[in-house]
Amino acid sequence: KNSQPRLMVTANSLQGNILEAGSSTVWSIALQNCSRHNSVENVKITLLSESKDIVFEKNAWYFEKTAPKATMDLSQSLTVAKKAPAEPVQMQFQIEYEDGKGTNYTSTEEIRLLICQPQQARLANLSFPAQVYASDTEFLSFQVQNTGLSAIYNVTVRLEGKGLFPQQEVFLGNIDGGASADGEQKVFVGTLDLVAEGNVLENGGEKYGDTSGIVTLSYEDEQGRVTEQRVEICTSV
Repeated sequence: KNSQPRLMVTANSLQGNILEAGSSTVWSIALQNCSRHNSVENVKITLLSESKDIVFEKNAWYFEKTAPKATMDLSQSLTVAKKAPAEPVQMQFQIEYEDGKGTNYTSTEEIRLLICQPQQARLANLSFPAQVYASDTEFLSFQVQNTGLSAIYNVTVRLEGKGLFPQQEVFLGNIDGGASADGEQKVFVGTLDLVAEGNVLENGGEKYGDTSGIVTLSYEDEQGRVTEQRVEICTSV
């Protein structure tokens, strides 16, 4: 008896990849006639997507005849809308075809694509005194603005600088898209020859004068990927 020839997606360049909202990408995808002996004929393929946010160049294909083990190329460009929500999107290739004897078959191949929103955040309203005095405690104040559409996670801000000894990094938690959070960090002012509170540099150099610090904003996306942004502040001890 003749068995039904199977058509399956065997190449998918977006498998396991994340599509960023607002981007266009080339999608290499192919369907294979998995039969070892039988051709398939009159193959019609329709792509159906549950998302209105992905625009495809093509969503229908026709192949007159496909030999055993041969593939059908369904590659194309796709574009994801800027405001597409970060979520998985299901899509289907609905396939109609015939074997050499004219028997009709239908099958469906399911594909899942993952959309993410680009993370966009910035440090704003940075404030630290232009002049500070050794052994005083000062405050670095700032605002973290999430200018993207999706939440950012595990937001932290830290300061590093010669003669400046912050108590600890500031943890702001999660910030929703479009929202902002204010923070401040307690900073002990040492002298410029201190490497840590109480420890002086060998052949110390100047104790007082101009110094700078680097304020680092760090946050994660849904997948735990970390983004860092650095801003310099200047002061005089």
